[in-house]
Parts: sequence; structure tokens; C-alpha cells
Amino acid sequence: MKLKISIFLAAWVLSLALTQAQSQPGKDKYVFVISKVNYLKAIEDAVSAKGPDYLNIGEVRVILCGESVKSLQDNDPVIAKSLANGRIKLYACGLSLEQMKIDPKTISSKIPTVRNGLLEAMMLIKEGYIKFDL
Repeated sequence: MKLKISIFLAAWVLSLALTQAQSQPGKDKYVFVISKVNYLKAIEDAVSAKGPDYLNIGEVRVILCGESVKSLQDNDPVIAKSLANGRIKLYACGLSLEQMKIDPKTISSKIPTVRNGLLEAMMLIKEGYIKFDL
């Protein structure tokens, strides 16, 4: 009888722990590699969406590559809105900055530069991030 009660209690505690872990906000991590800054609007909207029909998004890393790095020189409102969202972290691809002849010192200090945006995304995948290309 004691064994049955112990098994039942262990199963109940495990079930409770799994339910608690699934209901915790912010468990999923995503990485996006974007070539156009306008994609940030959709990403920011998805991260900000709330309710039972939306994803449990914890952190989003967005790596700006190609043409999108040009917007880092301007006071682009899309960039500013994304920087204000605590769950979105922006990164600039160093290879793209070189290609577009943009000095990394001219972009916001809030946006770190990674040497190779695609390599950075691959490393994040190994850490458990889910990757999307836009």
C-alpha cells in the first residue's frame, strides 16, 4: 500500500512540475536572420502578442544581414521599437557591415556585432534556439 501511495505521489508531483514548466512564460527561444528591416515589424508583433492562442516566446535574437544593416545607421523607428522590447535582441552581421562599407562604430552600442551572422545563427541552433529565415 505504501508503495502505491509513493508511486501515486511521485507521479502527481512530476505531473505538477511539468504543468508548471509548460505554463511558465518565456520558454521558447528563436533566432531570425533577416535581410530587410521591414521583417522586424512582423517579428516584434509576434513577440508582443499575448493570449492563449499565441506562442510562448521567451527570447528572440534577430541578426541583421545584407541590406538590412543599412538601417542601423539611421534612426529607424522599427529598430528603435525592437530595441525597446526586452525580449528582442538585435545583432549586426560584421561581414554585411564590411560589404556595405559601414563602420561598426557608427551604429548603436545597443546592437552588438557578430563576425558572421549565419555562423552565429548556427551556434544558437546548437544552444536550442529555433531558427527562421526571412
